[in-house]
Amino acid sequence: MVGLAQRLSRYRAPAANEPDPRRVRHMRLHFYRRVIECRDGLVCVSPYLHDESASSGSSTHRLRAALHRSLTGKPSAAVSVVAEPTESGMEADIDQLLELSRRLGVE
Repeated sequence: MVGLAQRLSRYRAPAANEPDPRRVRHMRLHFYRRVIECRDGLVCVSPYLHDESASSGSSTHRLRAALHRSLTGKPSAAVSVVAEPTESGMEADIDQLLELSRRLGVE
């Protein structure tokens, strides 16, 4: 009976306080994909960020104006960066995207 219990314990579901490694990995991949999708969206709208907007307001105002311009189909030749990270690495990128998201929610 002990042998059977040991064999069955290999197939048990994780306890409530014990994270399932597959689920954690899936959540990390989902989060990573979401960050990439946000960056891709900002890259797509970047041709609509005109240079004159850079001095006239925050990145949220520039982004809103660019989104409106994208509806008219009049991109500029220049490409601008929105929420550019100050450091390298995924954490810095995430921090900038979260800050931009917070500001967009407030304005």
